Order: sequence, then structure tokens, then C-alpha cells
Amino acid sequence: MAAPVQAPDLHLDTELRVRNRGIRVQLDVPQRTESAAWFLPTARTLANRVIHIAVEDVAAAGEPISCKAGCGACCKQLVPILPSEARRIAQLVEEMPQPRQGVIRERFAQAAAAMQAAQVDGPLRKAANTLTPDQANALGMKYFEMGVSCPFLEEGSCSIYEERPLICREYLVSSPASECEWPTAERIRKVAIPAKVAQAAMQLEQDREGRRWVALTHSLDYAKAHPEPTDRAPAPELVTRFFNALADAKLPSGPGMGS
Repeated sequence: MAAPVQAPDLHLDTELRVRNRGIRVQLDVPQRTESAAWFLPTARTLANRVIHIAVEDVAAAGEPISCKAGCGACCKQLVPILPSEARRIAQLVEEMPQPRQGVIRERFAQAAAAMQAAQVDGPLRKAANTLTPDQANALGMKYFEMGVSCPFLEEGSCSIYEERPLICREYLVSSPASECEWPTAERIRKVAIPAKVAQAAMQLEQDREGRRWVALTHSLDYAKAHPEPTDRAPAPELVTRFFNALADAKLPSGPGMGS
């Protein structure tokens, strides 16, 4: 019996207009079912280009970015990431040699213990997308008060910088770094990102419990409990859904630095 003929990939070649500047997007889209993880590299590239435009604009306005290596205050915030990013983080840890892998796993365990002690762990695991904006902000500030650093924060810098989640890429401030010690809307000036790639990407994923995001510090547990995505769709449909969501300025976000 002859093997089934695979449909050729579709080629996307388009230009997005972001603050009167063009971002060219070229992508080969397979005509088969994929998970959102397939689209993640494209989302990262697009986010980087959008962020570059935002950085240029604030610099031109006389407000250069104050984020720099050695600060790391934002890495103590609650970081809502995609389920596919949680699985990728778990994979990165699994690929680390010993004893470094053990060190990172211990940091995750310490973060989990701190969340349980502060009664943050349960709400985060159950919240899915049910939090109201006020509840999300309150939970994010309670998490920040714990002072728990991201397991990958080392000497004030991200040790997985190239693999950092989308939401981390989009979080930039132009206010003095000292103000980030208490990151309320009254104290910090977040850089306005003209196209919210992280929020649009969240619309591609939803697990059995309805989650579109996962706390970064839950990544290892989440990936163990959800090793495979359950929300596969035809790749052309994923691309369409993403760009439709990207055009929607009222997308919901998770708590913490994405709120």
C-alpha cells in the first residue's frame, strides 16, 4: 500500500505594521495538526522585534530602559507563562548536567514551599483563567511580598536568557531601578508594548482544566502532570488564531508581571 501523500507546506509571507514600522513575517506552515509549542519560536522572534520598536520609541522620547544585568527585581514577581513554555523549561532542567540540575530543582522546591507557606500555591494551581483583574493583581503582589526569586536568577541576571518566557521579554521599565523594589503602577513606568505577543500566544493553548497560563515556579510539577499538550489544532488554524488575537487589544492576561 502506498504511503499517504503529505500536503505541501503553506508559506506565509506578510508584513505587520507596528507604530508605522513594518515587521516582515515569513513562516512555512505545515498542513497537519500541531501543538502551540510549534509556533513558540516564531512568537519569540516576533516579540523580540516588537520590543525593539518599543525600546527605540522610549529612547527617542528621552526615557531609556532602566532594566539591566544585575538588577533582577522583576525576577521576584509572579511570572505567568504558557503551558508550552512550562514544558520547555522542564526539558531545559532535565537536560542540565549534575550537580547543576540538582541545584535548580532545589530552588524550585524552595519556591513551592514558600508559596505553600504563604497560601499562594493553592490559588495559583486552581485559578486557571478565573481570576478577576483585581484578584490577579492582589495575588501578584502577595507573591512579590514573599521575595522568592525565579529559580534561574543568578547574580541578578537570567541564566536561561535566550529561553526566557515571552512575558519576561515584554516586561521593561523606564523608571529608576530602585522603584522596582515595590512595583506598583504608581511607582514604575512600564514600557508600553505595541503588540502583546505573550497574551496572543495564550489564546493558542488551553489544557483540560482550562488553564492558558502556568506560574513559572510550577513549571516542573506542571510538565510532570501534563507531559503532552491536549489542545492540538491544524497549524494554519493556530496561525490564524494567533494573528487574530494579536489584533485584539483587550486580551486577558495572567497575574503578576503580565497584568
